[in-house]
Amino acid sequence: MSSDLGRRIGLTIGAFLVFRLGTYISVPGIEPAVWQQFFRQQAGGIVGTLDWFAGGAVARLSIFALSIVPFVTASVLLQLASIVLPTLRALPKRGESGRRRLDVYTLVLTILLAMLQALGIAFALEGVANVVVEPGMMFRLTTALTLTGGVIFLVWLAGQITTRGIGNGISLILAAGIVAALPEAVVAMLDLVRRGVLSTNLALGVLLLAVALTALIVHLELARRPLLVTFPRRQAGMRTFEGRSHLRLKLNNAGLIPQMLASWFLLLPILTAGWGMEWPDWLMSQLAHGRPLVPDRLCGRDRAVRLPVHGVLAQPR
Repeated sequence: MSSDLGRRIGLTIGAFLVFRLGTYISVPGIEPAVWQQFFRQQAGGIVGTLDWFAGGAVARLSIFALSIVPFVTASVLLQLASIVLPTLRALPKRGESGRRRLDVYTLVLTILLAMLQALGIAFALEGVANVVVEPGMMFRLTTALTLTGGVIFLVWLAGQITTRGIGNGISLILAAGIVAALPEAVVAMLDLVRRGVLSTNLALGVLLLAVALTALIVHLELARRPLLVTFPRRQAGMRTFEGRSHLRLKLNNAGLIPQMLASWFLLLPILTAGWGMEWPDWLMSQLAHGRPLVPDRLCGRDRAVRLPVHGVLAQPR
């Protein structure tokens, strides 16, 4: 192992240790015992799912509770916006200056998204009994600044892993949060097996399925599609070279973006269901029963078609 590779690996491990240490630093102004009791009651829902991505930071309500998700969200939104905005689409073509400007846009959008999410968390915490020591404007401001600062620090840490570590810092930070929650899940499954709630064969089946899915994901991620490219023949001295080559295209060129967008769209009705809105319950009931949003038989040509959303009347013309 060369000295440069060892230094990169050491820096990456040090960054992981800093990330794990930050997940144990709680947000100021809360009662950790009361919050953990509330979290155990909600662990099976959306809060538990978010805790997986944060590596247990949500369960401890730490400064890294938002993880690096706002930055990924900002990146995806800018990529989608570049499809319809020529100005954003032309930035990567301008070289280093264009990429730096795009990075600035991504960072600004990350700060805005993190601030909005942090304020929402602050208001939600004040709605939980006995979690906040002193509710008020000061707690909301402190929580928003703390969680937003945690996101910015993780973005900087991921950048250090990318430039000075082994690379791909954003994915490694996300993977570190997920892997950190695996031992607790394995221990919980073994406890179920010990108590007889879960059979041994089923536990082994789940383990083999996880290994098989991991191998399949790695195989698909490394898959390449070779396309034959033909060039005119050329002669160099006494040798004639065939003008053929292969262009290897990545099979999964979109990466995790479709999966993340799909999960966000599916989680949106669940997140807004508790806000006193009626449309998420209606939407989930429609999807649960497999009912089409548009009836099979529409009304006549001169009649109004009643859409199921808010009872809107739309004229066919």
